[in-house]
Amino acid sequence: MADDGSGSDISIPAILVWKTDADVIKQYLRCGTLSPCPKDPPMLYVQAQLEYSLPQPDDRVEWSLWTTSVDRGSVQFVVDFKKTALALGTDAYFEPHFDTYNGTAYHCGGAYNDCGNLCTNGGRYCAPDPDAYFYSGIDGKDIVVENLRRTCIWQIYGSDTSSQPGVGEVWWDYVAAFGDLCAAYLEKFTDPQCVSLAMRKAKVDISKVEACMADSGGVGPDDGVNTILEREIAELVENNVYLIPECIVNTKPIWGGLSTSNVLTSICQGYAPGHQPAPCECQGLESAPVLYQSCLDSSRKDVTTTHSSTTTKKTTTKSGVQWWAVFLLIVLVMLAMVFVGFAYWKKTQTQMRDQVRGILAEYMPLDENGNQPGVSFA
Repeated sequence: MADDGSGSDISIPAILVWKTDADVIKQYLRCGTLSPCPKDPPMLYVQAQLEYSLPQPDDRVEWSLWTTSVDRGSVQFVVDFKKTALALGTDAYFEPHFDTYNGTAYHCGGAYNDCGNLCTNGGRYCAPDPDAYFYSGIDGKDIVVENLRRTCIWQIYGSDTSSQPGVGEVWWDYVAAFGDLCAAYLEKFTDPQCVSLAMRKAKVDISKVEACMADSGGVGPDDGVNTILEREIAELVENNVYLIPECIVNTKPIWGGLSTSNVLTSICQGYAPGHQPAPCECQGLESAPVLYQSCLDSSRKDVTTTHSSTTTKKTTTKSGVQWWAVFLLIVLVMLAMVFVGFAYWKKTQTQMRDQVRGILAEYMPLDENGNQPGVSFA
């Protein structure tokens, strides 16, 4: 059964099954058979296996991340996953989305606006206060503004009309730069100079972003409908998103933590058989950053070489780990073994010399003054 929207308060591992299926399981637990119970039913256990599958329509995976500009977990994920996203390239179409509350549904607009600084556009678009200080710190309206800014950056650098559709390297750079320069210090979250510095660091065209925010309807207190924020609210409802952050792959939400390993595994499961791109060969290496990065670099070279040599179909068959990385690892292990062996040999030599000195000291005759004559060792 799919979640009908009422399962968001269940925090333990749980699944829903049809009552007819549950009755069969309970009958077997009670009786050990699906027929009437015997007089002394045995003690039994039922073992079940649960598998999640993803649609595999073609050779490209569409995936999205739902988050907000104050979600620290997703910011760290963006920093960690950027190189993987760039290695996947156009084989995976990514699109970020930002959770914005429909203020009209919460009666935040109109003459009796009780939502205050949580909203923009006369109460139309809102966000919760992240620091719980209603009259200081970051306000909900600040989050709405930053959400819109990031959506505009994606629209310029990652949408279908951009030079990198579904990739948007500049967007990944901006989120990382903003998190490093502004989000870590609450007083700088709304600082225009910090925001501008983050955009310049990520090579964002500030004038284009400001024009996008204004042309979509703005976020001032007296502005009306904002087309971008309206679209985000509509897609939030359409995708049945209730928890933030949430990652969706081929229209299906993925389970587990928001990590490079989990998201890459889910993306690679979404390709049609035989169409997995080269970066999928890097699965399992995430815990070894050097080898994982080497694998991603190799896969990116494969993609570049193939795109330049053919205009029909990409065929990447290189192994994920380069030969020199394996050779270097073997050399390092051998050097470590030689060092340990030499240290052990030196230790045994020292112990042997000490033992010889002790034996000779016990049996060496004394001179006429009662002293042992000097003994020298090579």
